Amino acid sequence: MLLAILLIIHRKYMEINLRLIIGLVIFSISFLSNAQSDEAFFNSIKEKINTSPQQVIPLINKKLSTPTLSKEMKLLLQIELAKAFYSLEDYSQSADIFIKVKMKAIRLGFGYIEADSILGLASIFFELGDYKSALFNYQQAHIMFEAIGNQLRVGESLRGVSGTYTQLGDFESSLEYSIRALKVFQNINNKSNLADLNNNIGAIHFYLKNYTKAIQYYQQAIEIADEIDKLDSLSSYYFNKGEAYIEIKKYDLAEEALNQALKFSAYAKGEISFIHTYFGKLYLAQGLLDKSLVEFDKALILARSQGQNSLEVEVLHGKARVFLSQNKNLALVLANEAVNKAEKLDRPSLVRDSHELLSKVYEKQQNFEQAFKHSELYHQIDNQIINQDQQTKLVKLSSSIEIEQNQHKIELLKKDSALQLQLIKAEKIQRNFLLGGTIAFLLLLFVFYRRLHHKKQSIYLKSQVEA
Repeated sequence: MLLAILLIIHRKYMEINLRLIIGLVIFSISFLSNAQSDEAFFNSIKEKINTSPQQVIPLINKKLSTPTLSKEMKLLLQIELAKAFYSLEDYSQSADIFIKVKMKAIRLGFGYIEADSILGLASIFFELGDYKSALFNYQQAHIMFEAIGNQLRVGESLRGVSGTYTQLGDFESSLEYSIRALKVFQNINNKSNLADLNNNIGAIHFYLKNYTKAIQYYQQAIEIADEIDKLDSLSSYYFNKGEAYIEIKKYDLAEEALNQALKFSAYAKGEISFIHTYFGKLYLAQGLLDKSLVEFDKALILARSQGQNSLEVEVLHGKARVFLSQNKNLALVLANEAVNKAEKLDRPSLVRDSHELLSKVYEKQQNFEQAFKHSELYHQIDNQIINQDQQTKLVKLSSSIEIEQNQHKIELLKKDSALQLQLIKAEKIQRNFLLGGTIAFLLLLFVFYRRLHHKKQSIYLKSQVEA
């Protein structure tokens, strides 16, 4: 009787151990499975951020409430959430998330997430016109990504610096950073960014009036985009090429490029109105006034329907110039409409150009008093714009000095980022090793237990037989 009771107790004890071991194995496998599931979700969200930002926001928020989500994955998903709000032009919400993620990443030692949040903040500063802050953050992100070794982000940061210098009117610096970014994307064979960089460099040469060189870069952008079927960008690349050909009076080639732009405009939202505008300018430059007017009318309808107010003013300028030799009164009406709209938009360059146009219209009407008045307004606004450009250059110089003063801090961040990256990698390897080792140990323990159990059972049965 006592032997039977002991045998029952032994069996129950062994069953509890077995259940415990099986439970630990299931938990470990479940942990790995959840981690893989979280990563798959993260990758799927990244693909939808730019195309469907409104749809991914509730999905991310729901996922963030998952209790098993790691701290690292939570921060990564919050970065994507900030990017979604950025795509929707909700810069306030986006900046708030980026700042919180940055602070948490610093505290937890995730250097690459900190750098990503800084890059995001730089983009927001850029969109808000705070180029001084944008420049510093792009520079800081660049240094950190260099330390981490993320060449894609290095290229994106350099491209951001280039774009900021363009807005500051420093095209030489912009060109320098664009070429640096171009080399990075060439090294990692990122053709989509290569196409965009070639187009951007072409645009810089266009601003510098190096039209032939601009065309060469636009053509390289077209060839790369055509190779990788980057159809949504081909329209703007061809459009830029056509605009450059107009400047050097190669009208046949300009028309050919604009026709290609029109062909691919179906893949690019909102560009067709610009294409018709430049068709109008092309025909106006050739003296083909009727064809020019048809194109300007198409552009005006599209610009008004799409709320492209600045383009509408530009089209009104074009139509006024067409009527300058045909119907001076109508030209005057169009030029006045343009100046009124430009003033409401608070666009000094458009207001300036409108006054210049009005001066020419009044001169054609031999109303020299009004012609002189608008000529004076043109020069007055032009001087204001020049003064503003000079102030912008001073801001750029101030920003450069501040960047140099903070360079030592950034270099320290660079060292910290490299150290953080090494620690993160070491932690991941250690965690994966421990997890894998635990599972292997539990499986071996389970096999050993089974063998021991069978051996004890055999000994017991044998002793019963002998008894």
